[in-house]
Amino acid sequence: MKTQHKIGLLTSLYISQGVPHGFFTQALPVLLRQHNISLAVIGLTSLLSLTWAFKFIWSPLIDQLGSNRFGYRKSWIVPLQLMAVLLLILTSLSDPRHAPMVIVFVAFIANLIAATQDVATDALAIDLLKPEERGVGNGIQIAGYRIGMILGGGVVLMVFDRFGWMSTFLMLSMILLVGVVPVGLYREPPHLVQPAMTHHRHRYVPLILDSIRRPQMGLWFVVLITYKAGDTVGSAMLQPFLVDRGMQLSEIGWMLGTVGFSAGLGGAIVGGLVLNLIGRTKSIVVFGLIHMLSMGLYALSAAGLGTERWLYGFCACEYFAGSLASVALFTQMMDRSRMEASATDYTVQASTLALATSVVGSTSGFLAESVGYTMLFILSAVLSLAGVAVFMLVHNVQSLDSKGPWALKLPS
Repeated sequence: MKTQHKIGLLTSLYISQGVPHGFFTQALPVLLRQHNISLAVIGLTSLLSLTWAFKFIWSPLIDQLGSNRFGYRKSWIVPLQLMAVLLLILTSLSDPRHAPMVIVFVAFIANLIAATQDVATDALAIDLLKPEERGVGNGIQIAGYRIGMILGGGVVLMVFDRFGWMSTFLMLSMILLVGVVPVGLYREPPHLVQPAMTHHRHRYVPLILDSIRRPQMGLWFVVLITYKAGDTVGSAMLQPFLVDRGMQLSEIGWMLGTVGFSAGLGGAIVGGLVLNLIGRTKSIVVFGLIHMLSMGLYALSAAGLGTERWLYGFCACEYFAGSLASVALFTQMMDRSRMEASATDYTVQASTLALATSVVGSTSGFLAESVGYTMLFILSAVLSLAGVAVFMLVHNVQSLDSKGPWALKLPS
């Protein structure tokens, strides 16, 4: 399969997964804040992403079960996406103004479906992409996911503000329905159809334990827990911050939907290209430092420095830098996944990352109410810097890339 065909297939899949995630991370906080829901409660909605954190529990099923005739990964991806289409159609019949907590429950179910589909899609990506294609592949993955998040977040706000709830969600359901066509037409090669790790069939828990116990994985989990902590603290309160600044739904939708889309898309593509030029290790450090600086820009706006137009620029910088950091991190996660157990290995890492961000994100509202937005964004920058420092320390201890310029000789 040609590289451009792989990229097209994966792009459509990751766009579809980003739609529900974008709704509950971007649109839902704005809608709840407009209904005078407290910052603490809005922060706790980050716990909805626990489905992404615990998807490792059922990830071995994707490695062990599947239809050889229909396609080993397709037999999970296609039905789940059709379920998401049905859920969005049903959601269009509700009204968030009268039952906001019902919408929270819908967001939970949507994330459960998307998280499960993500396990199969990530496994398919690892199967398809050669090692030298993973940098660009992950860039496209982040770009596609960003598009989906913007459709489910910023675009929802803009369309909802003008056309109402039903039209908005019917539109999103049609987007997902179209997105299922490429994977529906894709025919998995014979070697992808065979059950992964046949000696692990019917050995559900051991497959997860084998993934965790692999050499050098312990400290790597520390990196996963800390690297995105700063991003999570700041990003979880960005939408309430914009509401409290007096911005209208259409303005927030324009900022996230246009500025965020363009910058995030550009960062993902640039990140994939630059990663191949400077290497995996240097990329995760450099991109992490750039993201740390971008999170600090929000503190300037919260402190009253600059105009609203500056805030658009700050948002563009943060979205661009966030995509850079994600490309670097996800590529290293893919490198640490075995081909014979790609669904389980990658999902165990992704779940660790999701669990950490969920827990950290759930505290962001309490922090914002205690110290204010300015100190919250400063703290997010400090945590981002700490995450980079942890990676460098772990890298030096493990010597994961002995050829890299970041490897320091520690005293024995």
